[in-house]
Amino acid sequence: MIEQIAGAVLAVSLHGTTQPNVVPTWKRVHNTYYDARYEKFRKCVVKRESEGIPTVVNKHSHAQGLYQFLPTWTKSLSRKLNVRPTPIHTWPASVQTAGFWFALNHGRGAHHWSGGRWDCSRLLP
Repeated sequence: MIEQIAGAVLAVSLHGTTQPNVVPTWKRVHNTYYDARYEKFRKCVVKRESEGIPTVVNKHSHAQGLYQFLPTWTKSLSRKLNVRPTPIHTWPASVQTAGFWFALNHGRGAHHWSGGRWDCSRLLP
């Protein structure tokens, strides 16, 4: 009995759950919205918005993370990805990327990253 409890505690501490095959919601969202045709666009957005630094915060607009999401996105993205509604720049890069794929929505949300002097729209399929 003690061994089973210790095993369950270890599983929770390592994986966050006692169920070994549970896929986190953010990963399911990533898999649902990922579209390889937009990968060049995504990489351009990361380079343009954050230089690949997931913890960056714009001191003027307060946009944050790899994709420079505005703080107003925190509530909806955290709900969709099933993560704590903490500032986006504190999320792991993989979770931020799942948020990007959700917001991009197979190209329908590309306008969120359009314009500016370094526009990535030319890389849209």
